[in-house]
Amino acid sequence: MPSLDEDIQRGEEAKRLLATDAHKRAVAAVQAAIVQAMIDCPLQDKQLLNELKLILKLHKDYQSALEFAVKNGQIAAHNLEIERTAAEKLKRLF
Repeated sequence: MPSLDEDIQRGEEAKRLLATDAHKRAVAAVQAAIVQAMIDCPLQDKQLLNELKLILKLHKDYQSALEFAVKNGQIAAHNLEIERTAAEKLKRLF
């Protein structure tokens, strides 16, 4: 299980990646290409359409995984701050 510091680092990396214009353009281009392939898919080719749906889902899962890493990193940073504050309070007591 990753440490809080590792979660924070991964979250920051994911946040930086999501913020880049190159990544935004790439994600949009891939999604547009998948959707266009679905539009162009012959109605009778159900197997291809199902495969394209799966690809689109996986593409969205990729984006969700990065967003989850960002949120997880933010939670880890919050938890780390709580731990540090508690440790400081304990030091003052003893």
